[in-house]
Amino acid sequence: SACKDTRLIVASSAAVYGNPVSLPISEDDPAYPISPYGVAKLSAERYAAVYSQLYGLSIASLRFFSLYGPGQRKMLIYDLISKLSEQPDRLTLSGNGTETRDFIYIKDAARAILTVLESGTMTGEVYNVAAGRSYSTMEVAQTITHAMKVNPEISFTGRGRAGDPERWLANIEKIRQLGFEPQVMFNKGIQETVNWYKEDMIL
Repeated sequence: SACKDTRLIVASSAAVYGNPVSLPISEDDPAYPISPYGVAKLSAERYAAVYSQLYGLSIASLRFFSLYGPGQRKMLIYDLISKLSEQPDRLTLSGNGTETRDFIYIKDAARAILTVLESGTMTGEVYNVAAGRSYSTMEVAQTITHAMKVNPEISFTGRGRAGDPERWLANIEKIRQLGFEPQVMFNKGIQETVNWYKEDMIL
């Protein structure tokens, strides 16, 4: 039927891992989400796998790590750009600056989707989608301030948000075996995001 001819990608999240037992995180590592969001994503993955196994549907789940790029009007990088646009001389962030994330630029994420659609087994499997490199909150802030040509005083509250893991770094070997390779360097992706933000504010 039409359903069996369709190839479906489930947009999952690294939130399914919670606080990982080791780094880098691979798809076979335990999934113990520590937020309702992560629980919901893990549930969707399991539904997808079961439907694939029971009914032969072509499905794969992609565990996106920290997505960023033009068009995203929320999350850490957008929030930092927005704050610095309004107050370029001072920046206060939650946590202590050492928390890490593995950021994936939106164009690379799109390439990952196409790679899995074209080359994945589509039998309910999961793939990490990330750059395979982590950056601390402080490094992110410094990269953004450089791109925006500002030099604020940066401080941290010392308190993170409940349900947020402290460190993320992905093993992306599984999707690499399908031919995927991140192409956008972090500093270039940040610069493109800053440029988009400035244009978006003018429009």
